[in-house]
Amino acid sequence: MSYPRKYDRKLFEYVNYLNENGFTVQDKPWEEYKKTTSTWKFPSELEVYYSRMWYNQKELIENKKIFDLGCEIGSKISWFQSLGPHSYHGTDIDETRTKLAKSISQIVFGSECVTHMDPEQVHQHTSTTYYDTVFCMSVNQYMSKPWTTIMELKCKNLVIDTWTNQGVSLSSTLELLTEKYTLTKLIKLWDNRVGLILST
Repeated sequence: MSYPRKYDRKLFEYVNYLNENGFTVQDKPWEEYKKTTSTWKFPSELEVYYSRMWYNQKELIENKKIFDLGCEIGSKISWFQSLGPHSYHGTDIDETRTKLAKSISQIVFGSECVTHMDPEQVHQHTSTTYYDTVFCMSVNQYMSKPWTTIMELKCKNLVIDTWTNQGVSLSSTLELLTEKYTLTKLIKLWDNRVGLILST
């Protein structure tokens, strides 16, 4: 089987179509949309992103309790589902994005497994609830106190990406994270972005 699956590619297209047009799943149901054809192609950089940060890390997802911190509009929820987690819980601080992600989680998992949390609720939840693996992708630069939250996570594995041109050097990021976590992999994604796989 090739990854991302055709299903994942089409669903990614669908979620972004809804978001860009301000539609809900009631406006354009998935069962209707998945039968359509389009000229849109899954970007090659996303294939790299998926391969390096999801598929190549499937041992951190398969049969694991997953927390997706910053699930945004839910375009990557099926990426997790494809790798067979024990459970999935996504959250985002933006209420509009969360509404769409909830609908997508219903399509993918058959139940709503996404919740809206404000930054304080995120901090309270992650500091008291244990997960096998926490994904924190493309969100730490938007969080008010990202490192406080990340350093108080209760998890065995942390998968995070970071931009090296956002005013915080990679060496500074690693110096902070390795106070708690052990770096197991450093993955170059593209020029200004790296992925980090850490464990406790």
